[in-house]
Amino acid sequence: MGINNHEAAAQTCTNYDNALYELRQKYPTDLPTGVGQPYTNASINEANKGIRTVLAARAWTERRNELLALKADQEASRKTYRLELERKLYGLSGTPTPEQHRYFREARREVAAAEGDRQELSALYRDAQVTGDTTLMRAVVREASAHQYTELLSDHYAQHPNDREHVENLSALDAVDKPGEIDDMIYDLESLPDELTGSNKVAAQMAHDVALTPEGIEQIANTEGF
Repeated sequence: MGINNHEAAAQTCTNYDNALYELRQKYPTDLPTGVGQPYTNASINEANKGIRTVLAARAWTERRNELLALKADQEASRKTYRLELERKLYGLSGTPTPEQHRYFREARREVAAAEGDRQELSALYRDAQVTGDTTLMRAVVREASAHQYTELLSDHYAQHPNDREHVENLSALDAVDKPGEIDDMIYDLESLPDELTGSNKVAAQMAHDVALTPEGIEQIANTEGF
């Protein structure tokens, strides 16, 4: 796994869609019951409806659990990766000392107070150069990168070329860490299959005596004999 589990999550959703398609093909609920049709079709439809409810609940539960695991792994991986990149950029030790933590917090506080203003960031950078505060310099560069202040960045990279890769990697991580439409779509956990919505929802709740919460749906999924 890694910092971007979108492909694995998309495959999970594809597997889920395929499972629903297959169970609907295998257990039809629309066999004709009109005049001249076998009277057993009505009972077959009803039995298949019950089977589909359980299997759809199982497919949904499995998909939800897989997506939760992928999302948790992604968040943990991004956090670990971010800490490693920041450690490299700011020259922190594997276990930063209290003094390093203090310098880091103070630098971030000063940069945040500038509110992205180009002139204020440039002034902070010049002050950091004079005092030799490399932590503040790099914190300013991180913020300048977010605003694409190319002149400040070019000046810094000319003196500290090794910082470019770390800053660019952190900027890329910032971009994927922001909630967006892709995450909203791929990690959507709440949309239910037709077998658990509308009139089917009422029937499922009555048949299994549960509310259709994730916990209730999991109870349906664990129904024995299917």
